[in-house]
Amino acid sequence: MVGERGAKPLLIHTFYKSKRAICSKGVKQRLIIKLLASQKSYYYPSSKPDITRGVLAKYLSDKLGISAVNAYHYVFKELDECLVPNGFVEEHGAVATGKGPGLLQKTGIPCYRLTLLGMLVASTLEDEFDLQKRIELVRHYLKSKKVLDTNEFSSIEELLLRLQRYPQKTLELIRYSVMEYINGKTRNPLDSIKRQWQ
Repeated sequence: MVGERGAKPLLIHTFYKSKRAICSKGVKQRLIIKLLASQKSYYYPSSKPDITRGVLAKYLSDKLGISAVNAYHYVFKELDECLVPNGFVEEHGAVATGKGPGLLQKTGIPCYRLTLLGMLVASTLEDEFDLQKRIELVRHYLKSKKVLDTNEFSSIEELLLRLQRYPQKTLELIRYSVMEYINGKTRNPLDSIKRQWQ
């Protein structure tokens, strides 16, 4: 469940009380998730990992108009305190480097990617992705989940069918269910949808 092991909460759907805008931490988390969701390694497993903290920091710096040093600090903090401990992002390979400390040259600079759960969370960000990209992320999650968990085969097949027939409504249900999970109200990100079908 999200927030276990002392991890900070995900704030991608948290608004300021005074105005209808996503809080600043939520904006940074959304940008990190958006860039990671654009990675090709999900669809082409043979492609090399390439999104390091430095790449994420440059992206945040460009989008938010902040210094690269501050952006790197935010990226490090969000990955270390929230996104990795909650299981939305994972380390995936490393990029070789000829600079820096000997240990870093030996192990390389770590790269990151979204987990399956991270892809499902990314699909709830309607401001960041168009409809087709959101459907693609959900399909990838469900097809991978179907292979991993044969007990849920029928409910996953039903969700894939509904996604094909009623994409907008199904994505809205998924968004609601994922928000329930993020807020700690369910143990599985799709539990709320299953309850509505029963």
